[in-house]
Amino acid sequence: MADSELVAQWEKVQIKTFTKWVNMHLAKKGRKINDVTTDFKNGVELCALLEIIGETTIKCVTNPKMRIQMTENLDKALRFIQSRDVKLTGIGPTDIVDGNVKLTLGLVWTLILRFAISELSAEGLSAKQGLLLWCQKKCEPYPVKVENFSESFKDGKVFCALIHRHRPDLLDWETVGEDDRANLEKAFDVAEKELGIPKLLDVDDIVNMPRPDERSVMTYVAALYKVFSSNDQVEKAGKRAGNFLDFLRATEGMVHDYEQRAQALKENIEAAINKMNGVEPSDEYHQVKEQINETKNYRKGDKRAFIKEQGDLATLFGQINSKLRGMKRPVYVAPEGLDPKSLEGYIANISEAERTLRSKLNTAMRNCLIALRKAFADPANATDAKINEYRTFVTDETSEAPLEEQVATLKAKLEELKQVEGQLPPIEEAEKACEDANIEDNEYTDVSFDDLQFNYEQTVSMFEKKIVYIEAQINEASSGVTAEQMQEFKQSFDAFDGNHDGILDKLEFRSCLSSMGLIDIDFTGGEDAQYDAIYNNVTKGENGVSFDNYVQYMKEKNDENPSPEQLNEIFSTIAAGKDSITETDMQKAGMSAEQIEYVKANLPQKGDGYDYAAWVKTN
Repeated sequence: MADSELVAQWEKVQIKTFTKWVNMHLAKKGRKINDVTTDFKNGVELCALLEIIGETTIKCVTNPKMRIQMTENLDKALRFIQSRDVKLTGIGPTDIVDGNVKLTLGLVWTLILRFAISELSAEGLSAKQGLLLWCQKKCEPYPVKVENFSESFKDGKVFCALIHRHRPDLLDWETVGEDDRANLEKAFDVAEKELGIPKLLDVDDIVNMPRPDERSVMTYVAALYKVFSSNDQVEKAGKRAGNFLDFLRATEGMVHDYEQRAQALKENIEAAINKMNGVEPSDEYHQVKEQINETKNYRKGDKRAFIKEQGDLATLFGQINSKLRGMKRPVYVAPEGLDPKSLEGYIANISEAERTLRSKLNTAMRNCLIALRKAFADPANATDAKINEYRTFVTDETSEAPLEEQVATLKAKLEELKQVEGQLPPIEEAEKACEDANIEDNEYTDVSFDDLQFNYEQTVSMFEKKIVYIEAQINEASSGVTAEQMQEFKQSFDAFDGNHDGILDKLEFRSCLSSMGLIDIDFTGGEDAQYDAIYNNVTKGENGVSFDNYVQYMKEKNDENPSPEQLNEIFSTIAAGKDSITETDMQKAGMSAEQIEYVKANLPQKGDGYDYAAWVKTN
């Protein structure tokens, strides 16, 4: 097909598409035209269209008979368009009266740019780029290429991808094949029946054209954008709500794990104490020796398990409250008898029961050498007490000092603790001397060398784990941004930094935010006080947006620690302003089945939905 023939075909397609676009609006007043290039000649239908899309009233001659009356009607219409900051270069009333097809189509295209896509933004080229970038971002998960508004849309797959990305319940992507006509018909039918978008394009005008008309395709895509852009805000709110609910579910899981394990530890210690209290030393040496061996087995098995579990639970308790404080939530208070201090008391009780038992057994073995016992017991007790002082210090979760100061203190204490290791070899030699003398137990100490070394190594490990944990908190708190987020921010920033000077000017920053759906795409260059406020707040008086200011802004926009007021706003967005949220609302917002079930199980019911405001007040 020659270029001249292709241009003529494009013109025919534009006439049909623009006529349908005009009728889509005129239908609100029960009006209709047959051809946009001829039915605007008397100015009546053009004025009616402007009254609808411009939300105004234009007085015109409703049944003009003379050319001058038609010209006056059109002059009023064009003046109104110009009053909306739209430049009309080379278009006059007589051009429309005389049926100038090219200028009439140009006029309608100008109206589409000005009024069809949220009445925003820059020039036609920027509008085209912004809308194309929106299509590209939405189609990233699909095996399609979006390079222009012509050939890229010819096979219908991009239309199907845009619909499936936003409303997968309306279109099964698996049914999208290699039949261009079938794909286009599927997309246009779904858009008309389910989304209320008329068939502005004819399938034949795309399938039978080597290069479909860009303006016609862009007009239809703009209608899709109009419908779906509002859904993006709901999806973002759903994601934030889902993240917060996931945090609550995870924290509640940790609390449930802590309480179950703490209760089990309490019961196991009580059973072990009852068993110890029931032991009576024998008068026979070998039986006493066997009883002592049983006590040793306890110390190497259950006792260490008890101590380790108590230490692990103390760490878990601290992690729970650290997460809650990080999310600005009330701290967790364990049930009576299951808090860390109570668990420490149970360890002390069983240590006392063990001590009492061993004292009775040692009395039965009074022929043991006191001197050798003391040679081992005295330094072992002192060292164990010293280690336990460090253990008590490291398990203390009451410090309110800054995290950096806590890490410095922990590292200093750890270096002090490591000095104890040099005291262990002499203690080990003293214990070996007792064993060589067949001393079965030592009533002057609660620990063996193995216990002492175990206690020392675990205490060192507790220090190291706590230091690593707090340093991780410091790193996260210092930036508040993960590596993956920082990479994504950098890619978005560089994509719009046209001159690569590390600064986004006002238009570049606006285009960047528009591409991510944070603000609507601007197609007209009109004033926007809301965006000006955002820009001034981010630049803080500087000339343009630096990368650091951009990261700080994106960090605030992606903050997943909403306040109660923000939570109410999030749920209100999902519920479309209603005072209760329904299961359908949550499904439309893209929340997972687990998140929805959590809401249904925890929020009070209100009518056919759930009262999120009442729930936020109590959480």
